[in-house]
Amino acid sequence: MNDTIETRWEQQNEAGRLSFTDGDFVRAEQSFLAAIREATQLGADNVRLASSLSNLGQLKYKQKDFAQAEALFHRALAIRERVLGPEHFGLVQNINNLAALHYARGELDQAEPLFQRALGISEQHLGESHPDVAVTLNNPARLYFRKNEFASAGPLLARLLSIKEQALGASHPEIAAILTSLAKVRLHQRDFDGGEAFARRALEIREKLQLPNDLAVATALETIAEINGARGRIDEESRYRERALEVRTGAMGPDHPVIIAARAALEA
Repeated sequence: MNDTIETRWEQQNEAGRLSFTDGDFVRAEQSFLAAIREATQLGADNVRLASSLSNLGQLKYKQKDFAQAEALFHRALAIRERVLGPEHFGLVQNINNLAALHYARGELDQAEPLFQRALGISEQHLGESHPDVAVTLNNPARLYFRKNEFASAGPLLARLLSIKEQALGASHPEIAAILTSLAKVRLHQRDFDGGEAFARRALEIREKLQLPNDLAVATALETIAEINGARGRIDEESRYRERALEVRTGAMGPDHPVIIAARAALEA
C-alpha cells in the first residue's frame, strides 16, 4: 500500500510543480493539496510531506499570501528538523524560503539569523568555496547591503566574487553585478580608489556585452559618477551622469518621469 501512496504522491507533487512553472496556480494548488493528503497517510513526520508543504508555501509566497506561506514553511522546516536533524543539508532550502519571506516583508532582523544558518550549513557540507554556496552567500550579503551594514556586506561580496569568477569567468554579467555592489560598499567606506576600480571593471563587462540601452550600463556609469562626486570631481561626475542618462533615455523614453527628473537635476 505504501508504494501506491508514494506513487500517487509523486504524481501529484510533480503535477503541481509543472502547473506552478506554467503559471497555473489554481491547478498547482489543487495538486499540492492532493500530494499533502497522500503524504499525510505515510505519517506526520516524513520528507515527502515536508516537500509538498514547502511547494505549496512557495506558491502562496508567489501569490503574496505571506501568512499562509510562513505557516507552511514553518511546518515543512519542523518536519525536516525532526527527521533529518538540525544540521542536515536538506534543511537549507526550507530555511532560505522562510528567510526570504521575512526579507520580503522587511523583517530583516528575523531574516538575518536564518540566512546565516543556511550559509553555515552549506559551508559545513560543501566547503566555503563551492559554487553552490554562492546562493546562500548572496542572501546575507544582500541583506546587509539593504541594512547599510557595509562592513558586514563587503567580505561576503568579496567571497561571492571569488566563487563566481572561478565558476563563470571574469567577464560574466553576474560578475559585473557583484562588482557594482562592491563599488558601492567601497564608496560608503570612503575607499574611492577601490570603489572606482570595481565600478570601472563592471562598466567594462557591461559595455562588452553590447546590449542596446542596457540599464545595467547606466547603473555602472552612475556609480562612477557618484564616486567622482564624493571625490569632489564635479565635472567628471556630470559627464558620467550625462552618459547614464542617455542610456536610460534610450531604454525608458524621454517622457518617462524618471528621465524628466534626472534631466532636471542635471540642469539645476
